[in-house]
Amino acid sequence: MTDRKPEPLLIFASGQRTGSTLLQRFILSNPRIMVWGEHDGVLGKVLKQMERLYDWDSMFAHELEAFIDTGYNNFVPCMIPPANIIQDTQRAVLETLYREPALRMGRDIWGFKEVLYRADVAVRLRELYPNLKVLYITRHPFNCFVSILNEERLKPYEVVTMPLEESWTRKRTIDWITDWADINESFLDNPHLNDEWVFRLTFEQLVADPVSTTARIADWLGMAQSEFDMGVFSHRLYASRNNGQPNKRDTRAKITWEDLSIEESLLITQPRLREVAERAGYHLPELIHEKRMFRHEDLF
Repeated sequence: MTDRKPEPLLIFASGQRTGSTLLQRFILSNPRIMVWGEHDGVLGKVLKQMERLYDWDSMFAHELEAFIDTGYNNFVPCMIPPANIIQDTQRAVLETLYREPALRMGRDIWGFKEVLYRADVAVRLRELYPNLKVLYITRHPFNCFVSILNEERLKPYEVVTMPLEESWTRKRTIDWITDWADINESFLDNPHLNDEWVFRLTFEQLVADPVSTTARIADWLGMAQSEFDMGVFSHRLYASRNNGQPNKRDTRAKITWEDLSIEESLLITQPRLREVAERAGYHLPELIHEKRMFRHEDLF
């Protein structure tokens, strides 16, 4: 892929525990590619704030024109550089943060992954980079949910990979449910997405048949599958995350539907989540605890 322009390769996902890190590790196994990790949605906020400058330019471009035409004896309090400079500034933020350090590592294909962005962020970034590509991964919401419940139940001393203030809480789980539905819905409904620059896959596809799934990914990128390391699929990263022992047996509890509390059942089967899940090809039951007829309205 020697003719590839230095434009981003991004990994977007429908929230935490969707398989984005496994996908990222596979992509990183190619020595030409640097896909940086998550950044808590900060970049999207920065770009969103800069959108206001485009509005400012559209309202006050005449002030710059007047200054250029006749000088400083004009009304110029809101004069700013033109829209093309604003766009160049957005690119400079991205490239200073991600491209330049990637190049210093000898990796000329650069990008990042994030699990908090809707499709509109992908579309906006493609306006900056017409050759941008996005790998989008999702996963059955129940399997994400039970993985997150395990995270909720960790004791503070068991979490050795992040500061205590970043520990998972029930509020974050509720936020995750909203994100999963919103992000998937945005990628289902946005009319500007197409297979030319967005590759859609599921965690289930990736782990059930990694050989054929990654072959399709490599082909979509214009690369050979042999340029990547398939060994990432045999390395149990999460099981070793908090104990530092690679490939140790995963000791997390195996949570089933029947193990959920009433509150947890209602969270994971709320109508909007179920509707979006069905559209994404996943089934969620309407009621789990049939013996106790709680309604979603009783919880929210």
